[in-house]
Amino acid sequence: MKSLPCLLLLVTCATPACLSSSPPPAIDYYRVDLPDGEPRLSGPAGALRLRHVRAAAHIKERMIWRESGVEVGYSETQRWIEPPVDYLARAVTGALFHRDGWVQADSAPLTLDLTLVAFDEVLAPEHVAEVVLEARLARNGDTLLDERIVRRTPIESPTSADFARAIGASLKEAADDLAAHLQDALQP
Repeated sequence: MKSLPCLLLLVTCATPACLSSSPPPAIDYYRVDLPDGEPRLSGPAGALRLRHVRAAAHIKERMIWRESGVEVGYSETQRWIEPPVDYLARAVTGALFHRDGWVQADSAPLTLDLTLVAFDEVLAPEHVAEVVLEARLARNGDTLLDERIVRRTPIESPTSADFARAIGASLKEAADDLAAHLQDALQP
C-alpha cells in the first residue's frame, strides 16, 4: 500500500514529459583538428615516458563556456567527438615524439605528467578559446619542470565550428610551448 502513492507520483510527474509534442534538441558533434608540425632536425635525442595525461573532472564531452573566472557553463547541444584529454595526448605526442624526435618509452628516467585544466570558450571580456595545461617533468622522481601553460586564440565568429578551430590552434600552441619548455629544462 505504501508503494501506491509513490507510483501515482511517478506517473503524474512523468506523463507530461511523455506527451510533449516538441522533439528533443539536436546535438551537434565537433572534432579538434591538429595541424602537423614540421619535423625539427635538431630535436633532443632521448627516451621519455608520457606517464599520466589527465583532465580536470569537469572536462568531458560537453563544450564548456565561461563568462567570468568563476562561472562555468556546459552546452546542452554541442559535444566533442572525443574527450578533450585525448586531443591533448595526441597534440603532445605529435609535438614531442613525431616532430621533436623524442623516443616514447614505457620505462625511462624522464617522465612527463600532464593535466588539462581548461578547454573553454571564454565569452568575456574577450571571445577566445582557452587551453590551460599543467606539466611536470621529472628525472628519477626529481622534478625538473613544473609549468602551467595558458594559450588563448581569438574566436572569429560566435559559431561552435569557429570555437572548435580556435581551440585546436590553442591546443597546438600549448603543445609547442610544452616542447620548448622541456628542451629548456634539460639544457645543461
